[in-house]
Amino acid sequence: MLDRKLLMRACLWYDFKQKKSATESFRTLSEVFGDEALSKTQVWQWFKRFKSGDESLEDHDHGHQPQSVDNEILKQVVESDPTQTTRELAVQFQCSHTTIETHLHSIGKRIRYGKWVPHQLTDANKATRVATAGILLSRSKKSGFFDSIVTGDEKWIRYDNITRKPQWLSVGEPPIPTPKPDFHGKKVMLCVWWNSKGVVYFEILDPHQTVTADLYRHQLDHVDEALRRKGVDTTTTKLLHDNARPHVAKVTSQKIEELGWEVLPCRGSRSTTARLLINITIIETPRVLIKIN
Repeated sequence: MLDRKLLMRACLWYDFKQKKSATESFRTLSEVFGDEALSKTQVWQWFKRFKSGDESLEDHDHGHQPQSVDNEILKQVVESDPTQTTRELAVQFQCSHTTIETHLHSIGKRIRYGKWVPHQLTDANKATRVATAGILLSRSKKSGFFDSIVTGDEKWIRYDNITRKPQWLSVGEPPIPTPKPDFHGKKVMLCVWWNSKGVVYFEILDPHQTVTADLYRHQLDHVDEALRRKGVDTTTTKLLHDNARPHVAKVTSQKIEELGWEVLPCRGSRSTTARLLINITIIETPRVLIKIN
């Protein structure tokens, strides 16, 4: 009966001669041999051996102790799938997980967590965003484009705004602890709109009041009035907001059309553009002092 391991090595040698990568060869091997296929690490090791000029299919290491971890192969295996654990890698390299940890540190690898994102973008999503960005970039070259944009947001403002401050301390002196803000502490909802010149309009909602489509369309009326008082030609106003339900409701769309505003396309978070527009700082009301960050 034909030695299946020898047969798999022959397949690897053939793929190597066909200029295929170790990853492609491993994928093909797994499709054909299933669970009996050589591991990804073993495939990397055989490809490295072929590249060195040794094209023998004999297992020279058979019956001997496992070789020490090859950092080059370890780096390739980890970068092919960074989510592998040290114990999973230890099984592949036939060593302890602490040995893997040592070698991972020696090749400059550290544990990091990926940033949470709202959702995974598809190729179509990415293409749409690129197209939208291209259109906006082209329009931004026209004079007055940024000045005509108005955007807004909502934010909870705490009455007791606790912040951590740096402390000058002697060596060995413990810093004074800062208590975390009470999650259920007293706070108000601020709705604010601004453009490149500063705050256009803001209002603080009553307790238990939420932003609905009906409230939002009335707020747009107030924003339009505030712009007119500032001498802005509202027929050129461009509204930048996201696709939250109150923003895309039918009554909201009708109100925007009635005001004669243009809605700019927004395929993701509007925070980047919003931060470019804002240059204000402090709003003072009889009830609360608000800092816009």
